[in-house]
Amino acid sequence: MSEQEFEFEKVTTRGGDGGSSFIYSGEKYSKDDITFAAVGDIDELSSALGLGRSWLDQYAADTQLGPVLEGIQQELISLGGLVATAPNHENYALIPPIHEDSWRRIETLQKDLMSRTTIGDRFILPGEHEGSARLDMARSICRRAERTLVSFIRTRYRTDLYDCQRYLNRISDYLFVLARYVEQTCAPHTS
Repeated sequence: MSEQEFEFEKVTTRGGDGGSSFIYSGEKYSKDDITFAAVGDIDELSSALGLGRSWLDQYAADTQLGPVLEGIQQELISLGGLVATAPNHENYALIPPIHEDSWRRIETLQKDLMSRTTIGDRFILPGEHEGSARLDMARSICRRAERTLVSFIRTRYRTDLYDCQRYLNRISDYLFVLARYVEQTCAPHTS
């Protein structure tokens, strides 16, 4: 096998061609199972945060905002791993946990931003500003990820993930405030 073929096989395993796949702890589920929906929504959220982070890194004067989103992306990897691993499996203990300190930290970040941001009393129509529109897109994806995780928790009786649910809820609130902060403090650059 050539190096190029080896690299291709690392990405294209063909294991899911039959419409099912394995989670991290080894159980096999249909690809339309709530487990993969939850993991997929979390992955999509991370990608959307990457779009927001790339904008912030380029245009925001506050150089701490991009690293905050990157930290959230790192924690979302853990969150996805927790969803994709049975709690009684040995791999579960290897995944960095999402716990109360995680979502409380996001609350603190939100409170700090709110002290520097005016939050209006009207509904927001995303799109007035590219940076805030990216963050609003991430926020709406986060809300979907939260709804899917709630369904997953109820369906699989995964009460171990309650802090993960709270974490997603706090992220969406933080992203709402961050989008307003960006509108008020950053010039509306376009790509």
